[in-house]
Amino acid sequence: MLGSIPGIDVGVWEHTPGISTDVEEDEVFLVLSGRATVSVDDGESIEFSAGDVGILRAGAITTWVVHETLRKVFIGRTGGHPAKHVI
Repeated sequence: MLGSIPGIDVGVWEHTPGISTDVEEDEVFLVLSGRATVSVDDGESIEFSAGDVGILRAGAITTWVVHETLRKVFIGRTGGHPAKHVI
């Protein structure tokens, strides 16, 4: 993890080739390198590769099929705390 403030995490995530399933939190991410196909429990599948931006919604069940080692930087809301604006 690169850092956090209450309810928000920022980090880099890496996954070697293979398959994993996760229950997501709200997250925006940018793929830095690699390639993966992400299937969501609603039936949608999307392929991501370097330069792609994705959004994950809290509670979504995802299956990640990583074809080439994937690295992404992410900003995510954790623990069900709503994001707040600082002015």
